[in-house]
Amino acid sequence: MTTPDQRTRDLVARIAERRALGWAALSSALAPPTTQTVTSLCDGGTHATIVHATAWLESERDRFDPDLALLDAYGRGACSRPTQDVVAELSAEHTRLFGGHPELVGLSESTYCSGSDPATEITLFMNTQGLTASRPDVAPDHLLTELAVAADLADRERESWASGSFEQAKELRAVQAEFLLAHPARFVPALCDRLADTARLDFYRSWAGLLRSYLSVEAGVDYGRTVLSETFSPRTRRTSW
Repeated sequence: MTTPDQRTRDLVARIAERRALGWAALSSALAPPTTQTVTSLCDGGTHATIVHATAWLESERDRFDPDLALLDAYGRGACSRPTQDVVAELSAEHTRLFGGHPELVGLSESTYCSGSDPATEITLFMNTQGLTASRPDVAPDHLLTELAVAADLADRERESWASGSFEQAKELRAVQAEFLLAHPARFVPALCDRLADTARLDFYRSWAGLLRSYLSVEAGVDYGRTVLSETFSPRTRRTSW
């Protein structure tokens, strides 16, 4: 593969930025809800973020539409109610799903994967990569930690593309793929199935589907085919991202 020109590097940097944004949005959605959660849902910010984060996929982005429609339907109902009432509703459901005794939907990798110590593995990985926990209140193998790691790695990739560090950018993409397959891919599909089956609110049902689709895209062949191969072909370069 030849070294891409500046325009192509800028393009892929913008894609990496959007991918990081998507991981951060998923983390925010599955964290304990706040007033900002409802405000962003009602003013269209949440929908716009997911659309923006997945626009580079073109036809592959259609897989997100059913769950975005479900999220929008919940949002329309939420907008007609006092914000604090919606926050209280989401908070009660969040506690029921993720913080009950026993939990209905576990958010830690170790809940789903026996015979390993993912918390220690992820701690070692983060130390090796020079990453610090953005949520020190949750375990290293907690979903929110793993989503934050994915976001941080994508953002570092963005920085490398933007600075012209082509080989470093490719290496960071390989590190992301390795991390996703070694950790989120091992338990997130089962988590999403359980969440979709157990949630009483469309808000959480929709995020189960969006997370599943996002992981499928990020851990699958989509990125390598669309960005690291076709993007570098002159006949497929685009400048409208």
